[in-house]
Amino acid sequence: MNTENEKPLYEEMVNLIEADLESYPPTLQAKHISQYMGVSLGTAYKLLKSEDFPAITVPDSKFILVPKSVFTKWYAARLCKKQLDEMECEGV
Repeated sequence: MNTENEKPLYEEMVNLIEADLESYPPTLQAKHISQYMGVSLGTAYKLLKSEDFPAITVPDSKFILVPKSVFTKWYAARLCKKQLDEMECEGV
């Protein structure tokens, strides 16, 4: 994998996601993740509860939250990895 291509692709993904999420609050809930990713609320909760997802549970509450900036970086990293994996498969 060519790491020179990783950083510009990652930064581009972060910028695109930040622009998409501009109108969202600074701390995202399951309903925001569901809406943005176009998945059901149940799927958003599963994601928020998964081990590799950077969310926090508010004590004595049902809320699971993630800062928008953290979600942006997490999502960009996954999109970037997917793009790079596809480029490798195509011989780019």
